[in-house]
Amino acid sequence: MKALITLLAIATSTFSFTAAQAQSPNPPGIRLDHYHCYRVSPVTRFRPLRVRLADQFGRLQPTVVREQFLCAPVEKNGEPIKDKEDHLVCYSVTGGRDANKRVEIVNQFGKAVLQVGGTVTFCVPSLKKVLN
Repeated sequence: MKALITLLAIATSTFSFTAAQAQSPNPPGIRLDHYHCYRVSPVTRFRPLRVRLADQFGRLQPTVVREQFLCAPVEKNGEPIKDKEDHLVCYSVTGGRDANKRVEIVNQFGKAVLQVGGTVTFCVPSLKKVLN
């Protein structure tokens, strides 16, 4: 699996979409699955660790604190899952800074303008095995 790092940020938004748009597939060029995220409670201890990150909003060195979510690929409205093996594990982080940028996003729910805030979650590609 690729060493892909996804950084999530808190954002405020204004959405305008119709029910028909919410049923649409991904925009052209987007090949990611939809993900359904579940809260997790760690059974084994995670030792916080500092990471160096760089993305389109800048460079930072937050501390990864603990597991927060397990995100599984999901079928939505009959759209097939592209890769059933790839999951995301998202960690809460501290020490991120405010990106202070406005962005426009386009997805199957329509267009939105978002104010990008501070880093709160860091997600990493993961494989999962159900134990019970």
